[in-house]
Amino acid sequence: MFKFLQNLFRSKPATPHQTEPTPEPEPAPTPETEKTGSVPVPNPQPATPPLPEREAEVLVQFNTNQGETLRPAVIMKTKLGAYLSLHIPVIQNYTFITLTGLTTRVTSVQQVVQLIYAPTKAAPVAIYCFDYDTNRLLGAPQFIDGNRDEPYHIELPHLPGYQLHFLAGDRDGIFTDITQTLVAYYRHDNWRLVQPVYYRVRIKHRTAVYPEPRVANPYPEALPAGSVWKVFKEVQVHHHTWLSLGGNEWIQATVATQLPENK
Repeated sequence: MFKFLQNLFRSKPATPHQTEPTPEPEPAPTPETEKTGSVPVPNPQPATPPLPEREAEVLVQFNTNQGETLRPAVIMKTKLGAYLSLHIPVIQNYTFITLTGLTTRVTSVQQVVQLIYAPTKAAPVAIYCFDYDTNRLLGAPQFIDGNRDEPYHIELPHLPGYQLHFLAGDRDGIFTDITQTLVAYYRHDNWRLVQPVYYRVRIKHRTAVYPEPRVANPYPEALPAGSVWKVFKEVQVHHHTWLSLGGNEWIQATVATQLPENK
């Protein structure tokens, strides 16, 4: 019996079993994979060689706002793409107002930058016109402007009924930083003789008082007969003599009698 079983087991084929897949061999390490690990890295491409730096010139011009040249231009030697900075100089009698062509970096091998200036304004010249005999201002003051160190010539205004008597100041001069003044004194063109006096008169009869030496627009109040007044000026107008009682108060000489000094 024992031999029978032994023979049976020998003749029985072995039970088949699932075999494990055979793994593929790993690639041999290369110098690149040894440095970076198991992931291959492509070889880097050679870098583009840098472009050589190009020489550049920046032309700096100094002009007025009217296109006139103030000083010779300056040429700055630099490189294309270099940072660009400028110093704005002070030019006598001119004020810097703007510039053109300035960039942060040099953008052209021949770049042009313009600094623009305007003439510096000077202090004005004031013109006043007065009535010489009454010291009354004959209109609003006038002012003329100009650039510093430039010459000026003043044309005096024409005032109807007046003629120029004399000037205090110069009609021709140079604009400066200080305000200059010209005072023109005028006198009525029909005043033939004007002289200062100081005496007293007695009014002959009730008479009118005028704001100027002419028979027109008298004051409402009249001078009573027999009143005494001081006279400060005599003016001859068209063969008539007028007496100034002070300020803008005038009477005709024919309505008064001059008093002696001791009266």
